[in-house]
Amino acid sequence: MSQTVYVTGHRNPDTDSICSSIGYAALKRALGVDATPVRLGKVNRETAFVLSHFDVKPQELLASVRGQVGDITLETIRPLAPDTALQTALEALYAENGGLLPVVGADGRLAGLVSAGDIAALSLTYLSGEEPDGSAAALQKKFQGLPVVDAMRTTGYDVLHPTDYISDARATLESDSAGRVPVVDETGAYLGFCTLALLETYRRKQVILVDHSERTQTVDGLEEADLLEIIDHHRIGDIQTPGPIYFRNEPVGCSATIVTKLYDENGVTPEPKVAGLLCSAILSDTVKFKSPTCTPVDKDTALRLAKMAGIDVDAYAKRMFEAGASLEGMSPDEIIHNDFKEYVLGGKKLGIAQVTMATLASFAGYREAVLLRSAEMLEQEGYAAVLVIVTAILDEQTEVLFQETEKGLVASAFGDMRDGVSFMMEGVVSRKKQIVPQLTKALS
Repeated sequence: MSQTVYVTGHRNPDTDSICSSIGYAALKRALGVDATPVRLGKVNRETAFVLSHFDVKPQELLASVRGQVGDITLETIRPLAPDTALQTALEALYAENGGLLPVVGADGRLAGLVSAGDIAALSLTYLSGEEPDGSAAALQKKFQGLPVVDAMRTTGYDVLHPTDYISDARATLESDSAGRVPVVDETGAYLGFCTLALLETYRRKQVILVDHSERTQTVDGLEEADLLEIIDHHRIGDIQTPGPIYFRNEPVGCSATIVTKLYDENGVTPEPKVAGLLCSAILSDTVKFKSPTCTPVDKDTALRLAKMAGIDVDAYAKRMFEAGASLEGMSPDEIIHNDFKEYVLGGKKLGIAQVTMATLASFAGYREAVLLRSAEMLEQEGYAAVLVIVTAILDEQTEVLFQETEKGLVASAFGDMRDGVSFMMEGVVSRKKQIVPQLTKALS
């Protein structure tokens, strides 16, 4: 049976992260891989517009790829019905070497557990009496015919669930005297038994990363999964693998450009809606070809995808950016984390957010609240600095707001500050190419 391969972008996903994971998963499926796209965070407004325009549902949210009880082939122990006679139950217990047996109702739900000890405990009280005719044999026969439900335990035992993480299940099993715990689903239905030995056999989840290769940006529990591929257009991050994997990293403006190349190389044509998603990702990441990260390959690819999707680039991009630029109803925390990435540079943890607006004036009402929230993040989340890059598309200007724990940290990369919490950068639209490299150089 084929195993699902999860294709995911980074945390706090942007349009490229969402659309490239959907597009690459579709390509892998066309090539015979059971691939499913997932996301690691909330879909932002720009991306929501894109998905709605092409009638594509957002991916499922993936909390972690840590090993879970559901990744194990459980020990199958045939359950007893509640009305099973005690003699039959004892025979089944002896066949199981005296272990625990589950008692399961007609609805499939676990009703309780029974052991030879439970039956013996019942017999001590039951067989201490005598039948009126004085026949011990008659009393024994009557006891053996009692239903197992009379002897089973309904409380005082542990259960596990398919969603329980391996580490949590191990702690439960180590503290359980039997070393063998039943597993039930969310409805209480009996699925089987788990043991410590079985925990070591869990089937590792399989993952493909797109649009990132930084540990701080990736899915929780990646070290417990099998990383198969990375498709990215950023700097090579710090994710390590025990062996070689397929790693595709190109200096282009968007991961979707690389994904489209992979379609071409495999002789597969993306469906019109997938072409539309990939085109949207390129338009977003390159700010409709204005970003210094944009290459001729990005532009040519986007225009070709636009034809496949049946969209006019200029008109469509305008609507997409307008949808993403609206901050109405968003809290300062939501504004910052709408497109937020975490980096470790020179041993310091930095958070860098990017906000795209029509003009800087349209951001003025949010400025102070965003600065306040950035300052709170330094203490609450241990950042050495939090930067918020506010890019005004129509003004073709960028204001960088920042808070730092060490005075002069940001200035070491960008020079004089305007007021100690902000500075202007003409023509800056790229966090990847115009912000991160300068910080990396200054802090290394």
